Amino acid sequence: MIQWLENNSGKVFLFLLFLIFFLLGFQVYLFLQPIGLHYVRQTDSLAFVDFYQNNGFNFFEPGGWFLGDSDGKTAGEFPVLYYLTAILDDFFGFKHVVLRAITFSISIIGFYHLFKLSKLLLKDVFYAIGLTLLLLSSTVILYYSVNFLPDASALGLTLSAYYFGLKNHLKGEKIDLKKAMILFSFAGLLKVTFLIHTIALVSALFLDDWKSIKSFKLALKNNARRFLGLTLVVLIVSSWYIYAQWYNEVNNSNVFLTRILPIWELNSAKIGRIWLAVRHDWFSAYYYQTTFHVLLVLILLGLFIRIRQLSFFSILLFVLSIGTSAYILLFFNQFLDHDYYMLNVAPFLFLWTLFSIQKLMVKFNPYSNHFIPKILVFLFVGLSFHYASFKLKERYTSVSEVHEKNVSSLVGIDAYLDKMKIPKNAKFALIGEENYNGAFYWMNRSGWIAKPSISGLKEKMLINRQKTMEYVMVMPGFEGFDSNDFPFLGVYKGIKIYRNSQFTESDPF
Repeated sequence: MIQWLENNSGKVFLFLLFLIFFLLGFQVYLFLQPIGLHYVRQTDSLAFVDFYQNNGFNFFEPGGWFLGDSDGKTAGEFPVLYYLTAILDDFFGFKHVVLRAITFSISIIGFYHLFKLSKLLLKDVFYAIGLTLLLLSSTVILYYSVNFLPDASALGLTLSAYYFGLKNHLKGEKIDLKKAMILFSFAGLLKVTFLIHTIALVSALFLDDWKSIKSFKLALKNNARRFLGLTLVVLIVSSWYIYAQWYNEVNNSNVFLTRILPIWELNSAKIGRIWLAVRHDWFSAYYYQTTFHVLLVLILLGLFIRIRQLSFFSILLFVLSIGTSAYILLFFNQFLDHDYYMLNVAPFLFLWTLFSIQKLMVKFNPYSNHFIPKILVFLFVGLSFHYASFKLKERYTSVSEVHEKNVSSLVGIDAYLDKMKIPKNAKFALIGEENYNGAFYWMNRSGWIAKPSISGLKEKMLINRQKTMEYVMVMPGFEGFDSNDFPFLGVYKGIKIYRNSQFTESDPF
């Protein structure tokens, strides 16, 4: 039985993983429209997809539904996932399902490689399966692994890269980083901050070599190809983000973040708010609390044992801790409202946990081989995923009173606009909508937004757009719109639709 499990451990792990996903309801989540936490960023991702389909599939000219001053042209992360989704959607339709499926597939591959890395490191199939599942039981990781944001895909690629970068070292063979570098490149292109893992791995290999041969020059010579590969990765990733920043400047677009938001630019009150959010608001999403505490104790014990030995893994953890700390400090502002920024910390947590537990298993052998600790691991797995199932449901059912307040009214409006014979390329001004792309997703049309907080609404936005804006849409509950110069066309679930009488081109009315 043990030998059969050893030979088929990968299949067993995937079976258990998919069984857990089924029990959690992923077969439902996979088909959901944008909903739940970070609805805004979800619709932003789908806006890129639609822009490609409506503007000729020019890869290097991405954009969204919000037109701004550039007919929608805007750039963020490397848009390969959106481009692929746009192509597949042309064949199959349901772009929201396609993009979720792509994210989910990349995440699954990364999770599988994390298991394989665990198996190589721990040399025990029970612990490898159990601990990998336990590490994946985080609500944050589960939620984004079947979502539209690129962070989960970057995490999946990074986990795969670590496996290919470390497997030969764990087997005592010559290290080959080619596959790892390719995967690290794509991860960095999707989220530039994931480059800290590439830098950490190459730096750790160099420092370990330097420690062994005690010659800086010789170690530098031995690692020249690795540093060359790292340089190439950094150049590839940097090239895209330099282009994206130029593209946004040329098109006067500031929709997506393209710079750091470091802690030293914040006042003490803001830092306190962010720290409170991280340790209080987001804490329940990281892990089941008991699991979190047990893991913390285990990894601290393992680290205490390991730190006394300057091994390669100790060096890697040390370098990675520096990189992770720098990442947190440089993007500290984003941790207030964006829990998915924690996904870049996950590889450090995973490796720290696995390396520490591996040391504990060696230190306390044969106690670690007893069936009781193995049963306890799987007990915590069950409790953790049971906890995560409730937290996931909360995320998919909670509605933001600010960002999703208009969604219930917008569902189905695309068909209503079609019935009114308003063309897909019609340009709208939305009043009373907070999100750049949220409403346009349901409308399947593009335009501008004018938030209620803007003073002189008509003068500042509507008049400036009167030559290109064809229609005005006023969201439910907004009463400050002067409609004297805008003929009323209809109302849908409380959303009032007007025509711009000063639009100069011909329209269906």
